[in-house]
Amino acid sequence: REAMGSYTPTLTVDAPLNLAQHDMVRNGENGLVVKNNVDGLVEGISRFYNMSDSEYANLAVNAYGTAKQRTWSESSRKLEKLLGKL
Repeated sequence: REAMGSYTPTLTVDAPLNLAQHDMVRNGENGLVVKNNVDGLVEGISRFYNMSDSEYANLAVNAYGTAKQRTWSESSRKLEKLLGKL
């Protein structure tokens, strides 16, 4: 959330307990979701490095919009709900 609030798209991994992947980061819209291994991270970093300025700017604006929609109260409520299911 902090990165997105600073117009910074997020790189996250596809992992079952990764809340960002399921709640905040939408692949190719406001960040990137990659495989949960070294190759996946390398791929994600490379995609950021090689994307056009306009593509990055689009991700950045969408990331900021996502952060503005989320409050700490909402995030903590969702986490409590998820933890209650464990």
